[in-house]
Amino acid sequence: MTLLELLKTIFVPEYDNQYFEKAQAVIDKISIACSNFLKKLEEFPIEGVYEASASKALSKIYYPPCMCLSYEQNIEVVKILGCNDNPSQEDIENIESIIFDVYTDDKIRELLTSWKEIMNPQRWDIVNEAIETYFNGHYYACNALLLSQYDGIIVDNENAFNDFQLDRIVQRLDILINMQNEKKKKTDSEKNILERHLMINLQATLCVFAEYFKKYVFSSGDVDANIINNVANRNKVLHGEDCGFGSKSKALKTIIGIDLLIKLPKIQSELILDKNDE
Repeated sequence: MTLLELLKTIFVPEYDNQYFEKAQAVIDKISIACSNFLKKLEEFPIEGVYEASASKALSKIYYPPCMCLSYEQNIEVVKILGCNDNPSQEDIENIESIIFDVYTDDKIRELLTSWKEIMNPQRWDIVNEAIETYFNGHYYACNALLLSQYDGIIVDNENAFNDFQLDRIVQRLDILINMQNEKKKKTDSEKNILERHLMINLQATLCVFAEYFKKYVFSSGDVDANIINNVANRNKVLHGEDCGFGSKSKALKTIIGIDLLIKLPKIQSELILDKNDE
């Protein structure tokens, strides 16, 4: 069944074919615009741009930024979800297949090892036990243990952030724009815009992550049912209001989220410090 035929089954029959032809023309224009957008992205194969775009797209299906995806996998995520505000179940399954192929038990063990080097050592036994429960298929326990540490990790990060000079990002961006002007480059051209994005793309990913935490993980009060069905909401779980957080996908989202949360100070320092400063 074509889209036009589907529309005819939805709307009342007295509408003539002209209406549906106009609707089809609009849909075709949208499809072409999306196709052109994806082609434009492919002209600038800059890893960071796809990473930021994929992070934004993943939030549509209740996933935090997945920092372990490859360049090619980020492109695939953007192609499937980038222009799609209402992904189908098949789209979601395709994306989750990619994510679960990447976040294997071995990959999660690798992440766990990296956490030990940078996190507050007092939290190590708790997160280590949480990951073991995930490997054993005890997803309720995994979520409950990790969510109990979110607040403490955020406080740990705040102490680290106090040492950062956040205005350095803005300063570096101004320097880059001035350099482009001095070389008589068009600062509003796509290529030069993307050159600037290359410097701040990770900041864009972190903005998506902050929005994800605010909207999905730490939201309180009357939380949308779709959030409860898809995410282990910190407040609803720890206050005993949600008893349906024991799925593998919810536990993996929590693991991916805490991975980025633990690494935030290190990531932020890399954004602020120019390599020449080291």
